[in-house]
Amino acid sequence: METTTEFNDTKRTDMFIIDPRLVRFDPINNPRTDYGDMESFENHIRENGTQQLPPIKVRRSKDENGQEIFLLVHGYRRMTAITTLLAEGIDIARVNAITVNRSYTEEDELFDHLFQNSGKPMLPHEEANVFKKLTDRGYTQAEIAKKIGKTPAHISNMLKVASCTKKVQIALSEGHISTTTVLKILQKHGDNAEEVILGAVNNAKALGKKATDKTVDEVTTGTASVRVSKYQKAITNAIALVVEANNAEQLAMLRKAEQIVAIMDTYKDAELIEKLAEVI
Repeated sequence: METTTEFNDTKRTDMFIIDPRLVRFDPINNPRTDYGDMESFENHIRENGTQQLPPIKVRRSKDENGQEIFLLVHGYRRMTAITTLLAEGIDIARVNAITVNRSYTEEDELFDHLFQNSGKPMLPHEEANVFKKLTDRGYTQAEIAKKIGKTPAHISNMLKVASCTKKVQIALSEGHISTTTVLKILQKHGDNAEEVILGAVNNAKALGKKATDKTVDEVTTGTASVRVSKYQKAITNAIALVVEANNAEQLAMLRKAEQIVAIMDTYKDAELIEKLAEVI
């Protein structure tokens, strides 16, 4: 006997092809701090266009003159690459987009960041900050865990990372130390965790390395081979303030100063001259 299969009706989606110049960013709701290899990504778009990219997600709005614009909800990495290419004079006339409906909430947006990462998954500390925003909005750790398919213990650990100070968050976002290492330090050193983390990061940076368990042991046992000078500490504090103020020009200047101080704290004589020449 032949059976008949019933299929669901095909639903129309709110898919559009929009001018990328009408898309507006909202930095406050963007959890990303690391965009990965943007140069390769930009070259891909330059050569192949935007048609093969997954659609960005946007919210319809209007600017102060009443012109229709689109507020970016999801797709910050794609739109950052496209915006860079537009600034270079590359002609990108259209980008695929899906619009959200009026019932779409900030909580929906946060969960979207966890579920929809096209091309580059979020880093653990980025994920942690999304969890923090969800708990701030009343979600329990158990509710978040169930919603995204992770264990409550994972959510709890990531929230510990999200509670770290701005200086530690910067070290994580710049890849100077891993989330796993930070969690170990938080568990072992409690109230002294920040001091241990930043000490390990500063010593490792002076040697051009990433902080590891070994670096942490050197700091906590007093056997670190590199002294953290008062100038390094001052620049670390200044960087935290500039990052919070979102001043890219001052940040670039401080990054170079940070490299110079680290070199001067580490090398001497001819080797010092050689290393400084690489930076200046």
